[in-house]
Amino acid sequence: HTCGNNTTNPQPSFVGQTISNVFTYLNRVGFLSGSNVIMSRPVTPDNTSNTQSSDVDFYFESTLTVSDADPVDINVASTSQLKLHSVAKVREGLVLFSDLEQLLLFSENGIITPKSVDVRGLSNWSSNTSLDAIEIGDQVFFLSGESPFNQYSRLIRMIPQGINQVSRTVNEWLPLSISNIATSPQEQLLVMSDITKKKMWCYRVFKRDGQIIDDAWFEWDFNGEIAFTLIRNSTVY
Repeated sequence: HTCGNNTTNPQPSFVGQTISNVFTYLNRVGFLSGSNVIMSRPVTPDNTSNTQSSDVDFYFESTLTVSDADPVDINVASTSQLKLHSVAKVREGLVLFSDLEQLLLFSENGIITPKSVDVRGLSNWSSNTSLDAIEIGDQVFFLSGESPFNQYSRLIRMIPQGINQVSRTVNEWLPLSISNIATSPQEQLLVMSDITKKKMWCYRVFKRDGQIIDDAWFEWDFNGEIAFTLIRNSTVY
């Protein structure tokens, strides 16, 4: 604390709890913890130190007023407790992924601050809590389906105008045990693998002049089990 005490300047809500994800947004460091989204004060340049930036601070600067540069700490649960596990950055704000729901954290003026932050629900898909959502251009993908409630996974695509299920034509194809997702924005390619299997499931979008003209599913077979996948500069490792 630089001012106040635990009552007038309380501890951030992740203290004593489990942090499920870490992200950065608009020069802030953010944590997901339970149903809470916590973002630090903006990290500003500090040319007087070797680190060249200020410390990450999750406390208010004053106990008398709230400024736009103060930390953001908000609980996004509505009727039930949500377990947030992933976040994706879109033009409108931050898409939050929980086990049962997807939400948008945003501000009407475009800059998220303690006074302007707002949350609205987007959809009610179950999502795989062990995998992060993936951004490809202006689209966000995530896997839906978990044992014992489902037998197969489904790939869900979110776009600024809405949401759809891109795996409708390949139902009963993607296993529940997907352990890794890698993407190439340049190639508009998404690959999924299962650490226990010798196969990779792939989805690719074909664009012309910024518009999707076709998409395709295919799979690759390997001689050994795939432990991890990474795509860099259009090369799959």
